[in-house]
Amino acid sequence: MNEEVKAENAKVAITGEKPAAGYDDWFRTKVKKSIDDTDKGAEIYPANKVWNALGIDD
Repeated sequence: MNEEVKAENAKVAITGEKPAAGYDDWFRTKVKKSIDDTDKGAEIYPANKVWNALGIDD
Protein backbone atom coordinates (compact mmCIF):
# COMPACT_ATOMS: atom_id res chain seq x y z
CA MET A 1 0.00 0.00 0.00
CA ASN A 2 1.51 3.33 -0.95
CA GLU A 3 1.90 6.25 1.44
CA GLU A 4 -0.87 8.32 -0.18
CA VAL A 5 -3.46 5.60 0.36
CA LYS A 6 -2.31 5.12 3.96
CA ALA A 7 -2.60 8.85 4.61
CA GLU A 8 -6.06 8.95 3.03
CA ASN A 9 -7.26 6.02 5.14
CA ALA A 10 -5.87 7.63 8.30
CA LYS A 11 -7.64 10.91 7.58
CA VAL A 12 -10.96 9.13 7.04
CA ALA A 13 -10.48 7.14 10.26
CA ILE A 14 -9.62 10.23 12.31
CA THR A 15 -12.25 12.61 10.94
CA GLY A 16 -15.02 10.10 10.36
CA GLU A 17 -15.82 11.77 7.09
CA LYS A 18 -14.41 11.94 3.62
CA PRO A 19 -15.10 15.38 2.15
CA ALA A 20 -15.98 15.37 -1.52
CA ALA A 21 -14.23 18.69 -2.15
CA GLY A 22 -10.97 17.43 -0.72
CA TYR A 23 -9.22 17.78 2.59
CA ASP A 24 -7.69 21.20 1.95
CA ASP A 25 -11.12 22.82 1.57
CA TRP A 26 -12.53 20.83 4.48
CA PHE A 27 -9.62 21.81 6.74
CA ARG A 28 -9.86 25.48 5.77
CA THR A 29 -13.59 25.39 6.61
CA LYS A 30 -12.89 23.85 10.04
CA VAL A 31 -10.14 26.39 10.79
CA LYS A 32 -12.33 29.29 9.66
CA LYS A 33 -15.16 28.09 11.92
CA SER A 34 -12.71 27.82 14.83
CA ILE A 35 -11.43 31.35 14.20
CA ASP A 36 -15.00 32.67 13.91
CA ASP A 37 -15.98 30.96 17.18
CA THR A 38 -12.95 32.48 18.91
CA ASP A 39 -13.88 35.91 17.57
CA LYS A 40 -17.35 35.43 19.09
CA GLY A 41 -15.76 34.91 22.51
CA ALA A 42 -15.08 31.19 22.65
CA GLU A 43 -12.37 30.30 25.15
CA ILE A 44 -8.95 29.25 23.94
CA TYR A 45 -7.61 26.68 26.36
CA PRO A 46 -3.97 26.97 27.38
CA ALA A 47 -1.92 23.80 27.10
CA ASN A 48 -1.58 23.32 30.87
CA LYS A 49 -5.39 23.35 31.26
CA VAL A 50 -5.76 20.75 28.53
CA TRP A 51 -3.01 18.54 29.95
CA ASN A 52 -4.58 18.77 33.40
CA ALA A 53 -8.00 17.81 32.02
CA LEU A 54 -6.48 14.84 30.21
CA GLY A 55 -4.51 13.81 33.28
CA ILE A 56 -1.14 13.98 31.54
CA ASP A 57 0.37 16.82 33.52
CA ASP A 58 3.32 16.19 35.79
